[in-house]
Amino acid sequence: MGHDHGCGVAVTLNPGFDRERSYMAQANKTRVTRLFQNSLNRALKEIGQTGLEYAFLFEFSPQGRLHLHGVFPGTGVDSR
Repeated sequence: MGHDHGCGVAVTLNPGFDRERSYMAQANKTRVTRLFQNSLNRALKEIGQTGLEYAFLFEFSPQGRLHLHGVFPGTGVDSR
């Protein structure tokens, strides 16, 4: 999942079918971004990582599945 490049961590996320369907059902793409941010921030908080900077890009695979590419720059992230 994660690739440590010394300056941060690059990740690819594959949402489950239910989450993907939920995202795709949203007419407002800003709402999709907020749903993702809330979910990610909640998961990070559960492991004691709050306030991390990150950037993600939503993309479709050749098979039509939604996935996300992202990066957590800097230090403080355990890539294990």
